[in-house]
Amino acid sequence: MKFSTLTIHNIASIEHAEIQFDGPVLGESPIFLITGPTGSGKTTILDAICLALYKITPRLPANKRDESYTQRFGKSDKNVTTSISSPKQILREGSVKGHVSLLFKGNDGKNYKADWSIHRANKKADGAIQDPEWTLEDLDASITYSKDPEIKDIIEKSAVGMDCSQFCRTTMLAQGEFTRFLSSKENEKAEILEKLT
Repeated sequence: MKFSTLTIHNIASIEHAEIQFDGPVLGESPIFLITGPTGSGKTTILDAICLALYKITPRLPANKRDESYTQRFGKSDKNVTTSISSPKQILREGSVKGHVSLLFKGNDGKNYKADWSIHRANKKADGAIQDPEWTLEDLDASITYSKDPEIKDIIEKSAVGMDCSQFCRTTMLAQGEFTRFLSSKENEKAEILEKLT
């Protein structure tokens, strides 16, 4: 697969950004490194890619899905319990809506647009965070998929060819992930490397 354009709006530390992976600088490089000081948004870029492709993010610990916390929303005076690993937590503080869009060419040769968005109720800063919306558009066939199982199936079997865990261990190798890849069992490494080649 090959990324084309990533658009991020109100996700974690990034208010708005657009990255042209096929532009004059990145488009000519087979590999590149994202660097910058702590808090500059490096991990947010990786999170945004995973949200668009998998509706989850490597930043939030999957092993804590059963834990939750109660959040109060100002005037609405509502208590809302949310899992600490929920992608809802990635909406930029004070924002009403967040959105990620990724244009890419899949391993199956098709052009896709993956979108993930989240918003607060009634478009108010004190509104409860609503469930995220996730879509995948096959740009060549002009078909939009909006059901999670259908999108997941297309992403994992043909468009990307990997599940989120495999993708994070190979394509992105976020903070600490490279060490995890190196310490993986030989059969896990072999499976990942086979998918890459």
